[in-house]
Amino acid sequence: DCIDEALRLVRYSPDTQSLRFTLELPVDGEVHGIRNQLVQVFVNLLGNACQASPPNGEVGVSASRDAATITVSVHDHGAGLSDDVREKMFEPFFTTKPVGAGTGLGLSLVYSIVTRHGGTVRARAGARGRSGTVIDVALPVAPP
Repeated sequence: DCIDEALRLVRYSPDTQSLRFTLELPVDGEVHGIRNQLVQVFVNLLGNACQASPPNGEVGVSASRDAATITVSVHDHGAGLSDDVREKMFEPFFTTKPVGAGTGLGLSLVYSIVTRHGGTVRARAGARGRSGTVIDVALPVAPP
């Protein structure tokens, strides 16, 4: 539900009109959390993925589950990030955007919210030969 709401919000932007969104969310289970904060996590991640993807590009969201966690991955098909940038990207005020185009607080907010929910967040290079970046958010599965 949080991902669906975040997608609806991100799709309102004129900058996302040419992008395709793919969803692979066949996961059963829930996480406990503060809904508005989790929506904010996915709005930030989807917004960044949209900005990184080229016009007529694709942004993907997928999920997987193991016994303890549900992991949601947001994929962009942009130019990708260097290892150095991936190491710093969750630090407050770090940005790769031009002056005036970003505050460098979005991903540090994502990191803060996810860790307060008992989860982890990490960035990695695109998988299976894809360009771009993947951000994985792993949150604890709520007990039945």
